[in-house]
Amino acid sequence: MSPKITIGELRSKLMNPETHRSEIEKYLVADPRRSRPFAPALTFNPETVDLGAMNADEETQGQLAFDFTNKIERTNRKRSFQRAINENPARPILYAEGDSWFQFPFFIRELIDNLGEEYLVYDTSRAGDTLKSMLDISNAEYLDTLTELIHVREYNVQGFLFSGAGNDVVGADENNVSYLMGMVKDYDSNKPLEWHLDTEATRERLAFIEDSYRSLLQSVDSRFPFLAFPQLKVYIHGYDYVQVKSLPVKNPSKPFWAVNWTGDPLRAHFFPDNATGSALIRILIDKLNVITKKVCDENPRGVYIDLRGTVLPTQWADELHANDQGFKSASRHFGAALKAAGVTSA
Repeated sequence: MSPKITIGELRSKLMNPETHRSEIEKYLVADPRRSRPFAPALTFNPETVDLGAMNADEETQGQLAFDFTNKIERTNRKRSFQRAINENPARPILYAEGDSWFQFPFFIRELIDNLGEEYLVYDTSRAGDTLKSMLDISNAEYLDTLTELIHVREYNVQGFLFSGAGNDVVGADENNVSYLMGMVKDYDSNKPLEWHLDTEATRERLAFIEDSYRSLLQSVDSRFPFLAFPQLKVYIHGYDYVQVKSLPVKNPSKPFWAVNWTGDPLRAHFFPDNATGSALIRILIDKLNVITKKVCDENPRGVYIDLRGTVLPTQWADELHANDQGFKSASRHFGAALKAAGVTSA
């Protein structure tokens, strides 16, 4: 067996853009107790990482690893951005805030990884972020960041990319109770699939998301009046048709960091198979896209980007995230929508 590496040595590997993800996997393991939808939690692998100097219990180690990996991912992106902007200060910029479709730690090249090949993106996304945390006006990082980029650094910001709502549908509340569990009725083969989502909990969740998106656009308007900043459009994407993979039994081939976030609650409601579960989630995804388009159409600053159908059913890494090929396909569509809206690339 190879000798264990220190956390400092692991940090050096993670900070090195030449380090391939396959090299990282052996030093991190899944931490299912801390994992959340759109935020797979990782912890240090005690078989390959020397934890002797940490003097911390497993819970603390898990939190340290989670913070460690996410901070390094964000740091790497900011370093890459700064190098690029130093080389060409006049280059057009996009600002991104969102969940793990924008920032997935290490193991998947998601939307921003791909868009960053063509656009200069300043990104403050966090895996696992919710609409409630991102849009908290009392501590709105996105407004402060936009202010810094536009007014302080005087950058040519051509748009604000936003990814959110996934955690607010398939995530869990403050008591760690699955939202989806409460939104769905027990399976009845004699009822249309739409009927299974006809619940007060579903209506409340969708209304919350609609109000949140509207609040997002209004808050940007309040800080950056549209007549003065017409180029600062807010691009909100809809989610594609994620695939349920763990019905009727749990998926034995899922990645080590994945959790059956859609399959587990649907199994508890007696949904019989992956095809039926995926068809139900498809209806829910459509409802989310209708809301996103509606809110964007109401506000001249809002631009809705429809990603449905861009990822093939075979291009999903788990029940919530596309694999590299799937996200690359979705990113091409995202980029085409930006160009159609007049956003120039590098």
